[in-house]
Amino acid sequence: MQFATSLLSLFALASSVRAAPSQAVEERQNGARIYAKFFSDNACLGTWVEDTVWLQEAAGGCIDVNIPFAYNSTLIADNLATRALRAYSVDGCNENAGNWFDVPAGIEQCYKQHIESVKFL
Repeated sequence: MQFATSLLSLFALASSVRAAPSQAVEERQNGARIYAKFFSDNACLGTWVEDTVWLQEAAGGCIDVNIPFAYNSTLIADNLATRALRAYSVDGCNENAGNWFDVPAGIEQCYKQHIESVKFL
């Protein structure tokens, strides 16, 4: 009987506790970021195969893009970045190999290129 009373008291206490939202989560949700969607065709109109969010990092930090599906175009659908993003067709943000293009801060549009890595400028 004492065990049941203790258990009931524990449940009552646990149900009365309120968790405050984490400031880190709010900062990530409201912070500088780019939401990208990847499409199978080369015009951002075909099958939507994957999406990702790139949080704006310190300038020069390379972010590898690991999309496990074949895609040929990238839609920058929500651009809340305050700095430009450079997107590369090769791993490692190598400017001496493959192709790259810059996505200006705040611009949302379709790019007809497969992306393997990105970095904020």
